[in-house]
Amino acid sequence: MNAKSLLIPLMVMTFALAACGERTEPDSHPVHDAPVSEAGSPERGPHGGRLLREAGFSLEVVIDESGPTPLFRVFPAMDGVPLPPHQVQLEMTLQRINGRPGGRLDRLRLVPRDDALWSATAVEEPHSFFVTVEARHGERQYRWRYDTPEARVEVPANMARAQGLETAEVGPGEIDQTVLLQGRIVPASGRHRSLRARFPGLVKSVSVEEGTQVQAGQLLAMVEANDSLQRYALRAPIAGTVVRRAVHPGEAVNDQQLFEIVDVSQVWAEFEAFPLQRAALAVGQRVRLVAHDDDPPREGRVDYIAPISDDAPTVRVRVVLDNADGHWVPGQWASARVSVARQAADRVIPRTAVQTYRDGPAVFLVEAERYQAQPVVLGAADDQWIAIQSGVEPGARIVTANSFLLKAEIEKSAASHDH
Repeated sequence: MNAKSLLIPLMVMTFALAACGERTEPDSHPVHDAPVSEAGSPERGPHGGRLLREAGFSLEVVIDESGPTPLFRVFPAMDGVPLPPHQVQLEMTLQRINGRPGGRLDRLRLVPRDDALWSATAVEEPHSFFVTVEARHGERQYRWRYDTPEARVEVPANMARAQGLETAEVGPGEIDQTVLLQGRIVPASGRHRSLRARFPGLVKSVSVEEGTQVQAGQLLAMVEANDSLQRYALRAPIAGTVVRRAVHPGEAVNDQQLFEIVDVSQVWAEFEAFPLQRAALAVGQRVRLVAHDDDPPREGRVDYIAPISDDAPTVRVRVVLDNADGHWVPGQWASARVSVARQAADRVIPRTAVQTYRDGPAVFLVEAERYQAQPVVLGAADDQWIAIQSGVEPGARIVTANSFLLKAEIEKSAASHDH
């Protein structure tokens, strides 16, 4: 099924905090939804932040990005008059999508500084979370909730299947570090023969054509010798394929080459490695070879590495290949990835899972039908897998195929980076 042809516009949605499924509200201070304007957008305060208010008391919540790291900065007020921040006790709980049921909870205590209350720890990107704000001023407690969806989309399960969104849990694995080489297929040494007439004479018959598969000892031609008028046979010295036939019945022959036979049941792949690559190569290393981009890789081992020569800019590397099925054709070009080191990692993901978001790598975390873009720091990589240094934890579920559809929807959404 072609996921592109089934692309259906997704809907970026704001979810009430209660939808997270873990809220039990005390009767003593009920939770209030953050106020919104008539247009449905968050109500704003004089500093441009989200305004939370109840019975004259208000908090304006700002994510301050003027410093080296983003921090929450909250301005308290009573009846529109700023309050000294030390008169207010304030805690915030952030519930993030982290690819696991229930998400991740970050609890922040804000402390007074200058004219506001500040979070002591940075607010990680993306600024996408379900927020609970708990405040105390005097004898009264206040509690609000709201959602700040950023780089997040919701996709119903049936639509996700139709679009080919595949998911998997992040887990341990190995990164196969490789060296890429280019070269071509050649006949293996000792598996190539040329035949000439033993005595000058007249060719009486030819039994094979170019391309004929022959066995060792099989008749190729009969020649009548000029001096004795006796006939003698030319037979295949090895099993293989007749790749050249340069004679026809009735022709006079002397000592010219008449037949060329190549045994291609085993061939060599010969590659050229640059001196800097040579340092990582060794006999016995595993090799994955392809002749065409759409071919599945075939396995081999490095059999020989030529000595470095001052006169040559490259070093010859040889791989012996079984070719009983005739897959490899002498003369064709091939590429090889030589496995030079294996590195264990506690978090590896497929290359197909990585997208670019805000000029950096990101993956999409999955929680039920919600998909959250999450920046990551990448580590070592091979042609299939990438290690993750930070950004997602082991066991997190991420999108591994067709995540570009989610990225496209986020890029055209108006719900990006709204604090």
